[in-house]
Formats: sequence, structure tokens, C-alpha cells
Amino acid sequence: RPAAEWRIGCSGWGPSSTFRPADGHAPMAASERTAVGLRVVLVMPEPRASEQLEAVLAAGHESVVLPFAVLEPLDAPNHAALAAESAAHDFVVLVSPYAVRRAIRVLRPVLARAGALAVVGPGSRSALLGLWPEGSCQPRVLVPEPGREDADGLLGLPEFARGSGRRVLVVRGEGGRRDWIETLRARGFSVHEVSLYGRRAISPARTAEATLRRWLAEAGAICFVVSTRSMADSLADWLRERVLLEQATRCVAWVPHRRIAESLEASGWQDARVAGGGRGLVAAAIESGTVESRSPNTEGHQ
Repeated sequence: RPAAEWRIGCSGWGPSSTFRPADGHAPMAASERTAVGLRVVLVMPEPRASEQLEAVLAAGHESVVLPFAVLEPLDAPNHAALAAESAAHDFVVLVSPYAVRRAIRVLRPVLARAGALAVVGPGSRSALLGLWPEGSCQPRVLVPEPGREDADGLLGLPEFARGSGRRVLVVRGEGGRRDWIETLRARGFSVHEVSLYGRRAISPARTAEATLRRWLAEAGAICFVVSTRSMADSLADWLRERVLLEQATRCVAWVPHRRIAESLEASGWQDARVAGGGRGLVAAAIESGTVESRSPNTEGHQ
């Protein structure tokens, strides 16, 4: 689906669009669904943006997608050799839900042999455990404590305090942070990295820009959902170039962890709220549709 404007003309959840949030967020009962039309701006890479869009539409809200990047699979020649290795890794770290998806396709034997799997957030954990049938023996999965759902939180787990030569495979995309990987090596882990996807920069559709501009000029409940720090930085630059930053920063922004909130606050955002990762991030935005979100044209309204 193109990164453009999406709308739904009626409320209610049809059988093909039922949203079942994970990470502790239960679906809203019919009596709990808000009649207020919330306008949700999804700031996350494709294909995740289009996938998460379904939850917003199912709740009867409007949405605009501002992806700024698309994740694309990479096929490196060492993938087959890695999958054929007989020696097991002590830990396989999957850095994102898309890394989970790609690893299942090309590195399934590696995952099956691993002593433990590790993820940096609840979204990746949900994506991983969702691959095992309910009631089956699921793998051991390490995940940072709530509120520390990033690479630094992963380093804080006792399993990663001292390596003593243990083998770690990091499944990631091209680009992104690497300092935490070097920290693992400095702690004595034998770390191998494999990139299964790349990021290609894209520009949001002009129809999305036009719709957002109109929304910001009107009275109404608007919130932003921002999935990563790089998305937060791209969003601020994009809004600034279009002279929309001041208006947008009066809206509520939902983010998975504090580091992203701090990035938005540095750009002038007044209300960046940490909601956790995975589907719970979008669920928090949906459940805020009781007009707790501030209209950008209502100064001082809480």
C-alpha cells in the first residue's frame, strides 16, 4: 500500500480487520470504543507503517502515514553457510520485528540451535513468540526490563555481563547503532553480525502532507506515533522544512521508550509519552481517543 492518506468512514471492527493488541493491551469492548474521531500520524518505516495502520482504521480513526524509510530484504552469500553451521550460538540477538521476520525465512536452523534468543523490545518478542503454535514448547527469550527496551537495556541483563568466549549472533539491518555490539566484544563475547535487511529513504506522499497540514489548521484531536529515534529526527527535519514543526509539537506523541521522547523534546515537542513497544504503542494512541490529545490550535488546553 502506498504511503498516503488513509481513512475509514465508519466505526466498528469487521472480521477482516480485528485488532488484537499484544503486550498487555486487551482489545476494547464495544462499550469502551470512543465515538471521538482521533487523527493518528504513524511515523515508522514501511512495511510496518501499513501493517500498524490496520489497528487505527479498525478503531474508526483517521490516519496519515509518514514512513521516511522502507525496509528491504538483503540476500548476502554467507546466509546459507551460516545456516549450515553445526556449532550453536549461545545467544542470537534479533534487533527488530523485521529482523525476526527475515531470520525465520533464512536462518531458521540457527534459531533452532541457539541456547537462547534475545530481543531489544516487546514488539520483537511478540513477533518471535507468535511463530510458535499456542501450547507448544517455546524458546527461551531474553528481553530488557520494561522502560529499558533498547540495546542499552539488553546490555543490562545479567546474561550479557561477562562473555568468557560465548558466541553471540546479532541479526540486524544495515546502519543503526553499533556501539552496544562493541561493548559485547569488550565484555568477552565472540560476536558475529549478519545484516538481513537494508533501509532506503523515501519521502512521504504529497497527499499525506496536504492532509496533515489541513489537520493542523483545524481543531481536533491529533497524535503522533513515532517508532524509532531515526524516525523522530526525520520527522522533526521534515516538519521544520514545511514550517509545521511549531504546530505539530503541541500534539501528543507516543513513543516506545524514553530515548525517543528525549529526541522529540530536543526538537521542541511538549508532550512525548512513553507507551512501550510492539502493538502496545499503537494501542496506546488508539486508547487516547477520548480527546486527551490536545488540539494544536487550543493553547493551554490539557
